[in-house]
Amino acid sequence: MPMPHSITAEPNALPAGSHVLTLEGAMPAEGLKPGTRIVTRDTGASVLRAVQVQKMPIDAVQVAAGTLGPGRPTHDVVLPARAELLLRGDHALAHSGQPFALVRAEALVDGRRVRALGLVRLRLVHLSFDRRHVVYADGLELASAAPLTEPDRGTPPAASRADPRR
Repeated sequence: MPMPHSITAEPNALPAGSHVLTLEGAMPAEGLKPGTRIVTRDTGASVLRAVQVQKMPIDAVQVAAGTLGPGRPTHDVVLPARAELLLRGDHALAHSGQPFALVRAEALVDGRRVRALGLVRLRLVHLSFDRRHVVYADGLELASAAPLTEPDRGTPPAASRADPRR
């Protein structure tokens, strides 16, 4: 039986204060509880199974409001450098040659709209589902963490196979 992975190894934890889209509206990630129905790109809504919060030093990037389009993100956000964002359209084409792509935040660093911050102490919120999803937070589409029972092997969430026109 695989051992649960640690949040310290999980690049897709969200910074506390991120507002995640739920069926009840946008809610702070750290206030979410198991059983909350989270709006996901690939399944519409998924039941949140676990929430872990941990403060830790992590390489981070700052993404300026509107960098990926109007309201994407809704305001300046700080993300773990290895967090995976779902990009569409011109941004995805520029980074992958495909109409949509999961891209690590650190790959977007341009020194202007997306800046590397180096090691920053962040309060991170790990949202776990039965499988990986793409969730909506602060106007961004972000990959969720791997399920607690699945070791992190860099497997992209099922949403990466979703129809990009949705």
